[in-house]
Amino acid sequence: TIRILINTFAAKGWGEQMMLDDDILDIIFTDYLYENLSKDAKFLPITVSTLVLDYAVLVNKFQLTKFKNRLLTIIEKLVTVPYVMQDEESAYRLLVSVGTLNYMNSIQEKTKFLAPFAQFKGERFEVIKKEISE
Repeated sequence: TIRILINTFAAKGWGEQMMLDDDILDIIFTDYLYENLSKDAKFLPITVSTLVLDYAVLVNKFQLTKFKNRLLTIIEKLVTVPYVMQDEESAYRLLVSVGTLNYMNSIQEKTKFLAPFAQFKGERFEVIKKEISE
């Protein structure tokens, strides 16, 4: 189901409009989703982090502060889920999401959002962390 939502972003007109519905984040990011992320669901962490990244790009495109704050709250919760942060690609996509939202309008508590990614040392992580912290 989440993969279908990701593909919805590709529909430039109606897809973006649908994903910007005020209630959609509450419908997608439920306790049920977080519970399933807490299990060993092989592809779910990367799928969810891809959805968050797609949202970050959309929010940045239209400069939607309300959605930015909601996405940051979602990211805060996702980085506490071990299976999400054990998957390097999932973690990277969440970090890029933070960077995208920071680019839109500087995040106030950068240290708080960078701390969960301290364990990742690869060049691609370091570049994004540096851009966020500047």
